[in-house]
Amino acid sequence: MDNINSRILYYYAALTNNSTEYSQTRDIILFDVQIILFLVQILTLICLVVYVIKTWEMTSATRDTAKTSEDTLKEMKEAREQENAPYIIVYCEVPIPYDTMIYLIVKNIGKSIAEDVKIKFTPDLSSSVEYTNDFNINDATFIKEGIKSMHPEYVIKTVLGNSVEYFKKGLPLKYEVEISYVNSTTKREIKTSQIIDLYAIKQLNYTKKFDLNDLVIEVKNLAEEIKIYNDNKK
Repeated sequence: MDNINSRILYYYAALTNNSTEYSQTRDIILFDVQIILFLVQILTLICLVVYVIKTWEMTSATRDTAKTSEDTLKEMKEAREQENAPYIIVYCEVPIPYDTMIYLIVKNIGKSIAEDVKIKFTPDLSSSVEYTNDFNINDATFIKEGIKSMHPEYVIKTVLGNSVEYFKKGLPLKYEVEISYVNSTTKREIKTSQIIDLYAIKQLNYTKKFDLNDLVIEVKNLAEEIKIYNDNKK
């Protein structure tokens, strides 16, 4: 202990005394102090760098968490909108085996109202029906001007003609359909595209379903045959 105290007093004397006796010792002490200060500064700088890195990592993690939460909320909102959105489909139906007519159907299978519905066919829609007034199926109001509003399950149905006649005339078997409409709730425009493929039903078998009209025709035919039979007996 006395030895340590003596060394401290010696260093103190060397630092406070300007005599040449202590000059070499004083220089050594000052050099050592500078080295210690330099090492302390290096250590401080390292600690500062580590602190900055850790702070950046924490900030990035917080930002990523916030971004993930924002994306999750956005996805939930979009999923809810899609679930409740209108959805317009266009397709052809042939109610085989009892009917041979081709029906074009436009339907809203979504859960809200679709507004300003526009439908475009490529190529232009064809029909085997022979109209007497030169009417063209593409001039139908719902195709030419669109549909102002379609509530859920709303259906527009029209006839393209008898399937046998349609296929016999070599009319198009495939249509590309472009559909656009506005979600009445969000006012966002929705665009979809579909393919109508009639080739799948071209060679399906069918049978005739007799209805009241057929019964009336048969009764008339029977009445004519009875009349002819009675006339021949006279």
